[in-house]
Amino acid sequence: MMKFNFGAFAEYVPEKLMIRTLKLFSENGREQVAYEKIAPRLPETFKSEALDIALGIKKQYIKTEVLKILARVLPENLILRTLEAVASMEGISQEERALLCSFIVPEIVGNHAEYFYYLWRARISSYSYNRQSLLEEINNLIPIMKQLWGDEVITEAIQTVKWVLYTFP
Repeated sequence: MMKFNFGAFAEYVPEKLMIRTLKLFSENGREQVAYEKIAPRLPETFKSEALDIALGIKKQYIKTEVLKILARVLPENLILRTLEAVASMEGISQEERALLCSFIVPEIVGNHAEYFYYLWRARISSYSYNRQSLLEEINNLIPIMKQLWGDEVITEAIQTVKWVLYTFP
């Protein structure tokens, strides 16, 4: 008996069947394979619906992988929607939301550096503004920020933010 190759099938799906294929593969536990093959070819008109399907995936680790794949091809208008959806997910802890955002952020920053501020806001919102968590988050983001804007600008901005966090209750 021959084994069905999901990857080969998803790779050659015509545009008009892409969303149906994503739904079908999601129901059968093959989400990651489908998104890896279909996402790069997905027409703009289908990306919103593909995002809805991805956000509906039950298994957290699969949802993380699928959102990372999808984040590479999302248009600007869906980036904030993705982050807001992750930040407001129910049924998972704040730490899990922050972890999910931390996996998605590098993919989005790689393609849309101008959204870095919104990414940072989405990540810190999941920590419920705990000062120590904010300081840790700032320290974790320093390398990415330096790559985007340079050492001098970022060093001054970070010192100011840390001063505010330490000074005001």
